[in-house]
Amino acid sequence: MSSKFVLVQVKDTSRGITPEEMEKLFDPYYQKLTMGQEQDNSGIGLALSKIIIELHQGKIWVEKRSWEGINFSFTIPIFVKGNGDISGETG
Repeated sequence: MSSKFVLVQVKDTSRGITPEEMEKLFDPYYQKLTMGQEQDNSGIGLALSKIIIELHQGKIWVEKRSWEGINFSFTIPIFVKGNGDISGETG
């Protein structure tokens, strides 16, 4: 059985983020503070996503685009049997 990966990408078109903030995005309870904006979340969404994706043998990362915004990307494996059928089995 060989494994292949599915790539999922999400583009965020907000005003952008600093390199220091990018390093903290996957930290539990981290919230990016924006002037004049109330925080209405817990800050665990990306941390939890990272845990779930890594438990499924995937990877998650963030990249700053040259213009405004950032890209969130992650991969998760799909397992393909010798006959081409996709399986949820990992072993």
